[in-house]
Amino acid sequence: MDEFIIKSNTFIESFVPLLYGKFKHPKLENQICFPLYVIAKEITGLYRPFLDELDITYPQYLVMMVLWGGDGLTVTHIGEKLFLDSGTLTPLLKRLEAKGFIIRKRKKRRRKSS
Repeated sequence: MDEFIIKSNTFIESFVPLLYGKFKHPKLENQICFPLYVIAKEITGLYRPFLDELDITYPQYLVMMVLWGGDGLTVTHIGEKLFLDSGTLTPLLKRLEAKGFIIRKRKKRRRKSS
């Protein structure tokens, strides 16, 4: 079985002082973000059977929830509600569109008067 070790102290030397002030090695059990990550992962896993049946991912489900709350939203508006950028949302929206869950309506551009 492979083992992984830190190749360089660059990460520790640059990142850790930002969090801890003095140089110390961070411990996973002291990180508040880790139990939150685990809880979020467990909760998301509870949705898996339902989402697998629909063949969608949890982020796709969140997009559907936003759209159920109000159709006709732009990528920017969806991103603001989910705290996701357009680079993440665009491929996700394309997959939902390909599966027939959503349709894209392009806004008509106004003609400039000369």
